[in-house]
Amino acid sequence: MGKWEEALLSFQKSSALSLRTGEVRQQGMGLNGQGEIYRRQGKLEQAIEAYEEARQIWQTFNFEEFVGIALINLGASYLKKGILSEARAHLEKSRQIFQGLEAHMHLPEILRYLAEVELLSGQAVKAQRFAQEAVDWALKLERRLEEGSARRALGQVGLGHGSGYQVQTSGLDDAY
Repeated sequence: MGKWEEALLSFQKSSALSLRTGEVRQQGMGLNGQGEIYRRQGKLEQAIEAYEEARQIWQTFNFEEFVGIALINLGASYLKKGILSEARAHLEKSRQIFQGLEAHMHLPEILRYLAEVELLSGQAVKAQRFAQEAVDWALKLERRLEEGSARRALGQVGLGHGSGYQVQTSGLDDAY
């Protein structure tokens, strides 16, 4: 059994055990982890299903921060699929949740993904604004990995402005 299969099995077992014990927050975390494995494997439909199921569980029990995390992951998955309207909608909703909770730690990642969405949509000005905002938040929060990712997105905006440049995801995505 390879590392992906082992990790997936662990998340599936965690989710199943949590379902039996009634620990719904942990059940959602198991599903979210499954989504992460599927996304990294490029199995985007399966990733979206797992993230959506986690989101629904967390939303039912008003775990807003976790709903926001699921929405980030849904947005990233739709971005990777090239379904930009869905990516944007999920990311904007996640941003609203975290801003409402005054929980800013995820904003650099959300804003970076929004920059990528806008760049692929041909909206270089919006993409630059989101990328710069991602850098600013990463600096403010001292999130160095996200700062690097946001600066990469800012560079992609510069390269992509008017040239048809395609954003490539780097594998530096946060895993939840």
